[in-house]
Amino acid sequence: MYVISYLITCLYSFIICLKLEVSFKYSFSIAYYADILKKAFDFFSTQFIQQAFNWVTLLITAYLISEIDTGGINIIVKYISLTSLFLLVTNAYKGPEYTYLFAEGEIKKLNQSISSNTRFIVLCSTPLIIIMMIFPSFFLGLFSIKYVHLSNVFLVMLIGTLVNTFCGSVGMLMQMTQQQTRFRNIMFIALLLHIILSFILSKGYGVLGLGVSLAIVMIYWNIHSSIILQRKHGVISYFKF
Repeated sequence: MYVISYLITCLYSFIICLKLEVSFKYSFSIAYYADILKKAFDFFSTQFIQQAFNWVTLLITAYLISEIDTGGINIIVKYISLTSLFLLVTNAYKGPEYTYLFAEGEIKKLNQSISSNTRFIVLCSTPLIIIMMIFPSFFLGLFSIKYVHLSNVFLVMLIGTLVNTFCGSVGMLMQMTQQQTRFRNIMFIALLLHIILSFILSKGYGVLGLGVSLAIVMIYWNIHSSIILQRKHGVISYFKF
């Protein structure tokens, strides 16, 4: 069913592109693709680092804590991805508008648009996060009673997620404002910090230490990036009360 759903999506998208008179041509040029890789290196690196967070977390849990907790952490990561749904939708829908306003130097209009959309993200995501905070055992128990003991870990990671929500589309805005290299460096520092903290904290506090590490690095990269955006370009990504 997973494969079938992807095939249907690809086929439908292809038909729509044909109706829009999009032409598909195949050409191969080593220099062309090398230039793409060179220009997109920062974006590629950032995406790779974001994936590395999950892999590092699962590997440390499996080898230093327990295999059962590996499954539980994976479930928690999936729940956190669910809370980011409204952020992802907003980025996809409003990204072109943000890019246009920044290119035109309309920082005031850009901040107005960001403020409105960040409010939407917070209002839609926060209730879901709060519900998960109130009933962490219930959500973990939906998959297995073996994961219920990770409720405190879930709570800690949700705190980091809450900060991520209130910081809005900070990652996209960093890359949109030509700060992709700096954002890549911030994410790389966050990954190194996570590796160090998770090793140290997991030895003393087990899987809870791993959750604390993830929350700390999530808060770090969001706040650091938000400060850079405001100081460098006057762009305010975070939620204003």
